[in-house]
This record gives sequence, structure tokens and C-alpha cells, in this order.
Amino acid sequence: MHPTEDRGFRRHGLTVRDLLDPSVLAATLEVVESLGLSSDHPFYASVAHDWGAKAASTNVRLLPLVQPAVERALPGHEVVFAAVTSKGSGDGTDVKFHMDWTYTDERRIRAVLLWCPLVDAGPGNGGLAVLPGSHRWTRGIRAGRGMTRPPLTERDQKRISERSVPIEVRAGQAMVFDPALLHGSPPNRSASPRPAVTVLTVPRGSQLVHFHEDDDGTVRGAEVDTDFFIEHPYGQAPIGYRPLDPWAPVVGEDDLGAALRRPRPLQRWRSRRIVDPVG
Repeated sequence: MHPTEDRGFRRHGLTVRDLLDPSVLAATLEVVESLGLSSDHPFYASVAHDWGAKAASTNVRLLPLVQPAVERALPGHEVVFAAVTSKGSGDGTDVKFHMDWTYTDERRIRAVLLWCPLVDAGPGNGGLAVLPGSHRWTRGIRAGRGMTRPPLTERDQKRISERSVPIEVRAGQAMVFDPALLHGSPPNRSASPRPAVTVLTVPRGSQLVHFHEDDDGTVRGAEVDTDFFIEHPYGQAPIGYRPLDPWAPVVGEDDLGAALRRPRPLQRWRSRRIVDPVG
């Protein structure tokens, strides 16, 4: 069964799969080590902090390592990009709870993300935490807001955190999740870095899209390509791409607040029930 067709994935918005074998895992770690990050580096994401030539080079080096495994785990999907996302030892950075952008026309098809730590990851070393089921709370477009604007989840961080669940994932496993799932990560309080690879996938042949909300509320959309997510300045509106009108309103703070206030039972979720190895 395709992971996205699994009842647990549809309900929770995520599943955990075995992904990288030990030899691929070791080679992927070598790519991360070649970036020259200090052992105590702050949170780093190659496509955000090194967009352009370095992010492109990182993607080129990661693809032959992770792409075969990803395509086995998600038949019919293709990799858009692979990026390094890492937290150094003792890094006090909280990655605030957020939803990822709208990458496809979600009236028809949805992107799928994979987050694969290269060391065992959990709440003690900056592993992900999620709010299971939150991918079904909103139906609007999730637009970029720029690097200087707070996420639309800013005022509800406390309530989201109180309902979140920490995810424990072994090295080489991947959390496979819907881009609308609320997720974030606590500080890495361990004595070692917590490197990971994040991979964006879409159903093969899908048209990629991106929407950006300006400070004045203006929404600009475009049909984009892979290079946009790697070489375009992170957090800026798409430039030089074919314009695309939004098909729905942009998800805002009030939408999320209303969803959080809506009575619903807390999702019961345990990692041991959701791990589904891929042969």
C-alpha cells in the first residue's frame, strides 16, 4: 500500500518508514560533514541559509544517495530537492511550529515531505514534534511570508505546543508527512549535532507552484520549477515565473485559531503503531 493511502497517514498526516541503509546513511553523513558546519552551529537549512550555488551543489550530491530509497518508499513520486537541515550541539534554537508551503494544486494532488535524521533523533536533541491530524484543519493556500515576518502560527505557539507529540526516529528512518501538518522542533540539548536530510516529493509530472503574501496582504502566485526552491532567495516572492491566480484564500492566523478552538478529541498517536518498514 502506498504510504499516503494508509489509514494512519490520512488520519494523522504522517507515518515513519525505514529509508536509508547503513552504507547510504554513512555516505549522506559525509555530505553533511563536507559543509564545514561547526559542531555547535545554529539551526541550518541548506535551501534557506545557503540558497543558490551551495544549496544546488548539496542537492546534486544528495540526490543519487537518497533518490532511489525515496522512490521505493513513495512509488509514483519524484524528488523535487534534497536539503540538509541540522542543529548543532547545544543549539538553543526552537524551530517554531509551522505548516510548509503549498507546493502543488492541492485541489487535485498533494506534495509529500520526508524528514530523515542521520542520527537517532527525539525531543532531547532537536527532533521533530507534530500535532497529529492538523493537516486536515485548513483548506486554504499556505503562502510564504518572507524571512522577517513571523509565521502565521506565532500567536498560537503555546496552544500548539501543548497539544503536540514528540517524534522519536532512528537514524536512517524518515518521517513522511503532509506539508500542511503542524510541526516544529525544540532545541538540541545534547552534546552532538543532529543532522538530517529533508526531501520534497510530488506525484510524478506535477506542476510546482508557490504563493507569497506581501506585508500589505497582496498574494502573488506562480508556476515554478525545481530551481526556485534551491536557487531563488528564500522567503522572497517568485520573480520571472508564469503568474498563477490563487484558487482559494490564504490561510491566516484567524483560520488557525478557529481550528484550534474547535472541539475535537486529542489524537492518540504512538510511534510503535505507525512504523511501517519498507522492503
